[in-house]
Amino acid sequence: MAAQDDNYAQIEIEIVRAVRSLNNVHAKQSIQIPGLTSNEARLIMHSGTFFKRHKQYPQARELGRVMGLSPSAISQLLRSCEQKGYIERTHSQNDARVTLVQLRPRGKNVYLEGVKIFYEQIHQLEHTIGIKDLQELLRILRRIQDFWLHQETTSHHSSVKEAAADDRVAGGNSLTGSSSVSSAGTPFAQTSPKEDAPCE
Repeated sequence: MAAQDDNYAQIEIEIVRAVRSLNNVHAKQSIQIPGLTSNEARLIMHSGTFFKRHKQYPQARELGRVMGLSPSAISQLLRSCEQKGYIERTHSQNDARVTLVQLRPRGKNVYLEGVKIFYEQIHQLEHTIGIKDLQELLRILRRIQDFWLHQETTSHHSSVKEAAADDRVAGGNSLTGSSSVSSAGTPFAQTSPKEDAPCE
């Protein structure tokens, strides 16, 4: 039993190392565009990918959430990209409080170049590890994705239940009216279809 625990512990260590290594490599392999920081390039890729998949412009708030940036950080990043002529910020026709992000022609060119680089890397990977290993990698990645989506959904449902309970204790109206639950807590994966194209 102890030997099995040791094996699991070693596997966990190796997974952490592998993920860190992949993150470092990915950071180095990210598209390099003169005059753009890596975060600016990432924002453009996320914006272009979202529009391609959903045929609508992404919300600034959601881009910040996906990129792991605070509201002030994503606002500063959007301002920088807009000043450089890569994006344009507009307001939703349904809600003037919602800021939408639209790629300008210059930004679209960056996005298309990023997609090209992404698929070139995938083809290189296929030639390196072979189609069978690539298919196995895809199978495992999908299982990991399903696991994290389940975790996110479970966490969101727990938060909603806790907020609803707090609201009832405070004399609110559960999930309606004066409830403290807002759409800001809704997981990105639940508010839009599953994505299937490169983001970075």
